[in-house]
Amino acid sequence: MPRAPKKGFFGLRGAGMGSFPVSRSDPGIDRTHSLPKHSRPQSGAQVLKKQREKVKKEAGSKPMIVLCKKINSIAKFSSVKAGLTFKALADYITDREGQNEREISAGENFDDRVKYLSVSNCENDDYDGALAEIVSTQALKPTIKPENKSYHLVVSFRQGETVPDKKTMDKIEHELLKAVGLEKHQRISAFHVDTEHPHLHVAVNRLDPENQKLSRQGNDYYKLVGRARELEKELGLESPESAKKSGEKKKNFARITNIPEAAKTLEVMGKIKSFAGWAQQKLGDDVLKIMKDPASKAETLQKLFDKNGVHLEPKGAGLMLVSNDGKYRVKASMISRSLSKAKLGKKFSTHEFLSAGTQCQYKREPLAETAGSSKLWDRYKEYKKECFEKRSEKLRQISFLNRTSTMGIRAFYEAQYLMTKTDASLTREAKKQIYAIYAAQKKQDLFKVKTTAAVARTVVYRQHKPPTWKQWLQKGADHGSEQARKCLKNKKKAPLPKGNFLAGEKKPGEKFSPLECKEALGEKADDVRARTLGNGNVKLTMRNGDSVVICDDTVTVTGNGDDAVSVAATVAKKKFSGPIVAKGDDKFKLIVSLKLDAIDEQEKAKKSEKIMDPAVRKKPGIGR
Repeated sequence: MPRAPKKGFFGLRGAGMGSFPVSRSDPGIDRTHSLPKHSRPQSGAQVLKKQREKVKKEAGSKPMIVLCKKINSIAKFSSVKAGLTFKALADYITDREGQNEREISAGENFDDRVKYLSVSNCENDDYDGALAEIVSTQALKPTIKPENKSYHLVVSFRQGETVPDKKTMDKIEHELLKAVGLEKHQRISAFHVDTEHPHLHVAVNRLDPENQKLSRQGNDYYKLVGRARELEKELGLESPESAKKSGEKKKNFARITNIPEAAKTLEVMGKIKSFAGWAQQKLGDDVLKIMKDPASKAETLQKLFDKNGVHLEPKGAGLMLVSNDGKYRVKASMISRSLSKAKLGKKFSTHEFLSAGTQCQYKREPLAETAGSSKLWDRYKEYKKECFEKRSEKLRQISFLNRTSTMGIRAFYEAQYLMTKTDASLTREAKKQIYAIYAAQKKQDLFKVKTTAAVARTVVYRQHKPPTWKQWLQKGADHGSEQARKCLKNKKKAPLPKGNFLAGEKKPGEKFSPLECKEALGEKADDVRARTLGNGNVKLTMRNGDSVVICDDTVTVTGNGDDAVSVAATVAKKKFSGPIVAKGDDKFKLIVSLKLDAIDEQEKAKKSEKIMDPAVRKKPGIGR
């Protein structure tokens, strides 16, 4: 009986157009050249590989930047720890609860990170109603994991890029979601302007509201890349190819390219040295030297591990590099490709390198080794300890109140039971009814106490949640700490930004915290919001949504409003010494030139008024 071939990507594997499925054991058929190479059916992996190569050829090897990244699973891949539910994701991207307006004007939204909100494919237009509608839709499928019911898309723009208006942004959102088959699904989107790169967050319900089926997005990253390139050409946005031609280079984090994503996030976003990065730096080169040396022995590698307080543990078919205290671990092949079972067994005839009990040399500490960073880290740990102590004290108080309230309720109802039991005027049936009423009331009162305690604990955890190291540095930089701002700065000099910006030579010893920036603006300070970004730069936001980003050597302007250009010119005059160079379009250069001339005339007028002041002329050496 001939055996039918298994089903593959295009139906029957091994069966071409019009061919007949035959037995593999049939000796009368030569299958070596049964089909020409170009007409042989391809597997799913081959088709996927060709599709990826086609997209890479069209889009370049660099990931898309203008309309950048897709985050499929909230729990696993989101750079922001928003939680597992759609509500947690929506609360994060909107940065508010109960917002009743679809679009917020610039004046009303002056101090917020969200410029506007949008609700699509929902019967309710307000945020609360749409959120309740999406949550109720997802509740119809309790067997599906919460993280699999939501889809999170982030559309990011380059620094200095002219951000499209809301109508164009809605078109971008619709077209990208259409590329992955989610354009008709319920969603909530929010446009963030709190970073150098304005970006749009889109939270989508993957469950179809009509049939409650889960939409599957296969190979969605490449679909998004292809559609993003087309939208860039339609809207006149800069693509990675043009950026590459103009000389822009991607930020180089060479030492963390081969470590896990969690470690990269800890180093890039958290500014804290990871165990994987530390191990790669401390052990990578030494392990490679030992493995290349023909005369080296297993004892040499064991001494290296004992010196740094680490050892190897088998896991599955590979090895894990683990600290001797067991707190930290990383895949050994990410530290060095030589740390595999096959290579270690071939060289040393063993892959067992056990713990010697020595103390691990890795410590959680700041990634940037700047002057005063160790003192700041000690202060941060003390502040974090204080937060934990306050939280523990509050939780102990809540537990005490919960315990005493529970004991009081039980004692009260026990007394009621006893009074009812000893009451001779009541019949047995009446007592049973009273007992049932007391039991229901007791259960309800205990539930209220338990719920109140749970809500109180949640509030305490939110109020006394310690900030991360990066958040603590940003807060310190906002209050004028130059050391905190330096800890946030990247070691490598960033490339020149795109768009409109002012460049010059920084004055020696010039400090520019958000407070000092507002002081330099004078009367304009009331119309500007200043804050420190995660990379140490200072961002000034105008009431009309335009922004100015102050770096070490440049002042970048987003938007063509007179207020933003005037603020940028004032800051550049204060920050730079010597000539100020304006880069960008002709209109921007003209406005900057006029603003700088006006500032020079004002400074000359102030000097002349000071010289002509009678109080000044009476001083010796003046006005003679």
